[in-house]
Amino acid sequence: MKPTSLTGKEANLLIVSHLVVYEVFFHLPPFELPIYRCYNSTGNPFVHIKEFMYESSLWKNDNRVLAFLFRKSLDGPALEWFYSLEPVDAEDFEAVQRKFLQRYRDRVGPSLSITDLMVEKMKVDEDFPRYPPLLDTLPDIFNALMAANALTLPREQLQWPPNVDTSLYCAFHWGPGHTLEACFHFKDYIYDLNDNGRIDWEEMRKYITEMKARRPPRQNS
Repeated sequence: MKPTSLTGKEANLLIVSHLVVYEVFFHLPPFELPIYRCYNSTGNPFVHIKEFMYESSLWKNDNRVLAFLFRKSLDGPALEWFYSLEPVDAEDFEAVQRKFLQRYRDRVGPSLSITDLMVEKMKVDEDFPRYPPLLDTLPDIFNALMAANALTLPREQLQWPPNVDTSLYCAFHWGPGHTLEACFHFKDYIYDLNDNGRIDWEEMRKYITEMKARRPPRQNS
């Protein structure tokens, strides 16, 4: 008997039903569920995949769980795109990731041009070691990017695991657990900007120097 192909609506319903059944068996306390910045078909899909994998690192070896969680990181047209996948693909993160990047790779776009810090690309004959991304301290780079309105922070997490170290605070993640200096998410964010030629480090150093000069001197106690 020749199998009949599903209509788009039938396939959509089948994916939803599979995911609903899977959600019953895959349950985590609210504070353990990752909080994702949702992708709605605009922006760099490669950055979204990287952010998604960082937030989902506990399940990096389970393709079904990752596929289930990836749906929760999508919104708008991107979520509709997910529901258009064949059910067998929607449950396999490797297939989802491959199709997602194929679908939205044209959204990468040109280099950012947000401030003078982010306009100039390195010259092709300039060696990377001349522009070490973390030459200045991470807090200085963070403050400079924030002051220039050139940094997008992850969505604030409302709940944290009960055993989190509240004596440490990360300004990038708006919460406890580690310091900004130890935040590998922020470090990788800076490395990505550097690799894409989106930071002029000479301008960055000048900007940080000017910021420090404007700070009021500390009063001796």
